Amino acid sequence: MLRLSDIFRLPIADVKDLALELPQVTCLYPPARRTRVFWIRHVFSLLVVVPVAGLWRIAEVLHQACEAYQTRSRIFILLGDKLTVKFLAGWRLLQANAIFGGKFVVIKYGDVLIDPGPRRAWLQVKRFLQSLPPGAISAILCTHCHEEHIGNAAAASRFLGVPVYGTPCTLAEIRNPSRSPFYRRWYFGQPEPCGADAELHELPDRIKVEAGFLQVVESSGHCDGHVAFYCPEHKLLFSGDSYMGELLTSPTGDVNAAEWIKTLETYAELDIDMVLEGHGELHTANPGIPDIEGLVTRNIPRNMFQRKLAFLRWAKGAVAHGEQQGFDYQLIEACLFPPLAYWSLSTWARDESFRFYSWGGFSRTQFVRSLRANATTRPGCKPAGFPGRS
Repeated sequence: MLRLSDIFRLPIADVKDLALELPQVTCLYPPARRTRVFWIRHVFSLLVVVPVAGLWRIAEVLHQACEAYQTRSRIFILLGDKLTVKFLAGWRLLQANAIFGGKFVVIKYGDVLIDPGPRRAWLQVKRFLQSLPPGAISAILCTHCHEEHIGNAAAASRFLGVPVYGTPCTLAEIRNPSRSPFYRRWYFGQPEPCGADAELHELPDRIKVEAGFLQVVESSGHCDGHVAFYCPEHKLLFSGDSYMGELLTSPTGDVNAAEWIKTLETYAELDIDMVLEGHGELHTANPGIPDIEGLVTRNIPRNMFQRKLAFLRWAKGAVAHGEQQGFDYQLIEACLFPPLAYWSLSTWARDESFRFYSWGGFSRTQFVRSLRANATTRPGCKPAGFPGRS
C-alpha cells in the first residue's frame, strides 16, 4: 500500500546513494585576485539553485511532517521487551519535527530511562512512566545538556524516586538550566531548576542494567560533555545527538568538528550493529529488527560513520586551506558550499530555513566556525573515572 509519506520521499537527498567524490580543496577557491568574479558566479549559481532547492525543501518538510504524524504518541517494543521507544506528540513538537527533522522520543532500555525528553512534553512522559509497573526504572541517564533531552530529568527523578546520571556539564544544566533562546523555549519549553530532592550523580565508566551493563562512551563534538551508551550484548549504541545524519551542515554554536571527528573514529572501532539516535532514528541492517516506518532505517553503522568522517575531514581541510590563503570566513563558507555541488544543493534550503527559524542559531556559518583552527571546547566535561582520550 502506498503511504502518504512515500509521495514526498526524495531518494536523491540521501547522500549514501550518491557515488560522487569530494573535490580537491584547492579547486574550491578562486585566485586571490579574482574574488569579485567568484562572487558574481556564486550569486548567479544561487539564482539557478533557489527554485529547485525550494521545491526540494517543500517536499522534505512534507515528508518529515508525515513521518512525525504517523509515529506521534506511538510506542515500539524491540529486542524482546528490553528496548522501548516512546514517541512524543504535541503540535509544537510536530511543527519542530516538520521544520527541523528528527522526532522526539523517550527511550527505555532494561530498567533505565535514557533522555527523558523536553519539558513541553512532560505530561506525555509522566503518563508513559505511570503505565510502567512499579520499580521498572532504577535510573535516568542523560546523554548531554540540551533542553530537549534533559527537560524532564529533574521532574522524572522526583516522580520515580530514582537518581539521574550525567557528565558534569549535563548535571550543571539540570541543576541550574541556562536560559534557552526564544525559539527553543517555544518548541521545547524551558527546563526548571532542579530541586534539592533530586538525586544527581556523575556517570561512571559503566552503568548496570537488567541482565547486563551499558558502557559509557565519551562522544563530544555535538556539544561539551556529550556521552553515548553502548550495549555489548546487542551491539547497540544509544548515540544521543552524536551522529545526526551524514550531512549535518547547519549545527548549533556548541559544535566542535575536531571533537566530533574523534567521536566518529571511536564509533568506527566499536562492534556496532544498531544505532538509536536521540531523535528517533534506529539505523541497522539486522534482519531481526522489523521494518518500522519513521523509526527503522536500513544502514550499516560502520559505513555511516565512515561516510560522515570522510565529509568532516574533507570540510576541515577545506577550511584550513582557506585560512592559510588568508580568506575571510564569509568567502570560505561560500567556497565550501558551491551552490551546484550535491552536498550544497541538497542541503541549501534546509540550512537557510534553519538559519531563519533559529535567528542564526543553526546555520552553515556555525558549521564553518566549528571547523576553524581556533575552535575550542570548554574543559572539565569528561565523565568521572574516564581515561583521557588521545
